[in-house]
Amino acid sequence: MNLLYVSSITILICLFVPSCKDIENYLDSYDYLLHWEVESNYLDQNRFRSQLKLVNASGEVLEKDWTLYFNFQRLVDAASVPPHVGIAHINGDFYKINPTEEFKPLLPGEEVQFSFEASGSAVKQIDAPGGAYFEFAGGRIVPVKVIVEAFARAEQLNRHPDDAVPVPTPSVVYEQNSRLTKLAPDKIGKIAPSPVGIEEGEGSFTITGETSIYYQKALEREARFLSTALGRHLDAHLQIIEGKASVEKD
Repeated sequence: MNLLYVSSITILICLFVPSCKDIENYLDSYDYLLHWEVESNYLDQNRFRSQLKLVNASGEVLEKDWTLYFNFQRLVDAASVPPHVGIAHINGDFYKINPTEEFKPLLPGEEVQFSFEASGSAVKQIDAPGGAYFEFAGGRIVPVKVIVEAFARAEQLNRHPDDAVPVPTPSVVYEQNSRLTKLAPDKIGKIAPSPVGIEEGEGSFTITGETSIYYQKALEREARFLSTALGRHLDAHLQIIEGKASVEKD
């Protein structure tokens, strides 16, 4: 069924382009471009401001008969946009932008910019808007290519003026990993998660129904979970005790 579905889509695409070899070029050609750039993460009240620049790369005038839909992870302040557009939160991370009466028709090759504020910060490409498309009057859908501008200035790379945590770029991760050292075998724990302490001895230890589980106060739920898990295999209920166990040595 999956193979049949994929093949059907491929056939349909081929009907709309000169040949299947041109599919990639067809999908990469856009009539509208949406550039996104962070202006500053240094706003008060844990907010940041970014800018959208819409470029009309089509051969038609962009009138006022459109709605621009896109996904964005941050909560946008609808009151922060300029008067020639309006923005609305639909659901989840789904938004739409509509032109207002103050919006001037965009001629081919022209561009229009509008900034807006949102909660949190944006320091990586993953924070950018995505999935953008126009819906025109009559239901015509046109995809829009989103272009993320580079993060170069300090107010783009930092979450706030006192941010001391670097953005995890490949170079930063490489530098952090270069400081790691290989642990000696006797420094590597044999039990995960690591217990409070381990003292190795000779012989072996057998867990039975008489074995007790000691735990710290904050880990009572985990102790009960372990008791239940082991009890299924032992056909017994292991007692759990708050506190530190005392080890008797021969």
